[in-house]
Amino acid sequence: MLKKTIVIRQEEGLSPRVAARLVRHAQSCACRLECAAPGGQISMKSLMGVLSLGLGCGESITLIADGEDEAAAMETMEALLTKEGEE
Repeated sequence: MLKKTIVIRQEEGLSPRVAARLVRHAQSCACRLECAAPGGQISMKSLMGVLSLGLGCGESITLIADGEDEAAAMETMEALLTKEGEE
């Protein structure tokens, strides 16, 4: 199991566009991907769950990956959350 706290750098935070991209990636992974934030702990494979966190740029989340492709999944999720202004 991997656990890492990440600061969101996307200008729009966890907007529907960013959330959809995160969920698409999470759903393609074999491992379990979850996110712990002040709003609770949710599955990163749930669009409604990710959107319900309502997090903005500069806020932090803790990603949890557990399973066979956890390292690659964590690396990609971190990249998607920390690339400022990129699609």
